Amino acid sequence: MKIFAQEPADALRYSWFTQSGTARSQAAGGAMVSLGGDLTALFVNPAGLGFFKTGEFLLTPAFSFQNNKANYLDQTEKARDNQFNFGASGLILPMGGNRKGNWRNFTFGLGVNRVANFNNRVELNGLNNQSSYSEKYLEDVKKNILMKRIGKVDDLTGIIKLLISDESSYITGQTFLVDGGMLM
Repeated sequence: MKIFAQEPADALRYSWFTQSGTARSQAAGGAMVSLGGDLTALFVNPAGLGFFKTGEFLLTPAFSFQNNKANYLDQTEKARDNQFNFGASGLILPMGGNRKGNWRNFTFGLGVNRVANFNNRVELNGLNNQSSYSEKYLEDVKKNILMKRIGKVDDLTGIIKLLISDESSYITGQTFLVDGGMLM
């Protein structure tokens, strides 16, 4: 799968870690949330905690495999990193309620879930013979101008002389394009 980032927001978007929950929930394709009785229900459907009748302390170990390849100006860089971390972890404490009252039981849950992974390394190296992207943009703009060049101050002197002279005393509300025949 190739990913191309165009702006800083893309770096955040592609760092987002969507697989989350306990190992048991992930193994069931996320269905444990609707079934209840799993710590993952704490994050999505807290009503599922009602299935707990005994306490539970849970640590979900995880291992991240990262393999990145970036290409910038025909220069390819690779980065590889494997990391141990924790997924969904927490504590569930069900408490029996008063049989005479409306509450049959009460469940307290405290959980931590990893939803984003920003421990990713991507390097970009390359020889940029243009000092900035604005010069590349300027070259693209020139391709759309019939005169194949950017305007100069001298290109405006003719219209300025006309507008400040008596010959323009009857000209009102006009737009004069001095754009070298730019194609839109």
